[in-house]
Amino acid sequence: MYTGTPPFEKADPRDYYYKMHVNNKQEAFWASHSKKKPVGFYSQSFKDLINRMLSFRAEERPTLAAIRAHEWVVGDILMQHDLCAQLRDRRDKVNREMQEERAAKMQAKGGVMFTGAKFRGESQT
Repeated sequence: MYTGTPPFEKADPRDYYYKMHVNNKQEAFWASHSKKKPVGFYSQSFKDLINRMLSFRAEERPTLAAIRAHEWVVGDILMQHDLCAQLRDRRDKVNREMQEERAAKMQAKGGVMFTGAKFRGESQT
């Protein structure tokens, strides 16, 4: 759920990602999974937990208690109101950038862009 993609399709030696993990090539595994993610998306503690949980040898996998106590699980979390504020700020920034981009395109074409407020004769503060 965290990443949006499974670590591998099938626990099969022919599966590209599974083979990397079984052959202890975690750096290549994570580099491949990180290609379409922002830099730093996978923290070291997240990768450590997943590497341990997916260990080929069952006796090396953590117990449920060890998973619950892992630093990634017990680490800081973002509260809902903080998340909402961050998402609102991102949305507002994207909207401003899109409006500026549209205005620049219109100006380049020699036109004038009217926002809803300006068109209605209201101030644009």
